[in-house]
Amino acid sequence: MKMRKRVPDKAQARSLILASEQEMIYLDTLTPTVEGASTIIRGIYENFR
Repeated sequence: MKMRKRVPDKAQARSLILASEQEMIYLDTLTPTVEGASTIIRGIYENFR
């Protein structure tokens, strides 16, 4: 069986980075409260995966 060479999708990578930057900007606007803590932590975790 012949393996197919994979080519990195630069447009997809750029899109992921831009979306992550926008979400981090949004997360910076949230005031840290007990109710919002899980949203902030989840967002930061997902953006650095």
